[in-house]
Amino acid sequence: MALEEAFKTAESTLQLEEDDNRKIKKCKRTIKKYIQDNETKRIEKHVSTLIKQGSFMELLLKSEEDATWKSFIYGLPTSTMKFILNSSIDTLPTKANLVQWGKATFDRCKLCGLRETTSHVLNCCKTSLNQGRYT
Repeated sequence: MALEEAFKTAESTLQLEEDDNRKIKKCKRTIKKYIQDNETKRIEKHVSTLIKQGSFMELLLKSEEDATWKSFIYGLPTSTMKFILNSSIDTLPTKANLVQWGKATFDRCKLCGLRETTSHVLNCCKTSLNQGRYT
């Protein structure tokens, strides 16, 4: 639907109203809502196609359905929440991500030589585990 069509739709709903100011305000609200809705849909569609942010959108949609999850999340400190979200959607600054983002050229773990992903850093590096680095 083009903007002109939205304007015509808004204008047609105002035919019976007498006050011009009310007509203008109502018309503006209708057009503003139309533009906001379309922009939101466009952004959601774009973000869902992105590798990392698409995962975040999926997490957001799931969290909206679960009241227990919300009450748990909102009680966390900001830094903890940020870490949990970044680790959940694989946007921590691991070497693998830094290479993907063009910030580094080497994506291997200094300790074991395997690819340093979020999963590897948080729980899969055998060398760190054997050295007692995980607590």
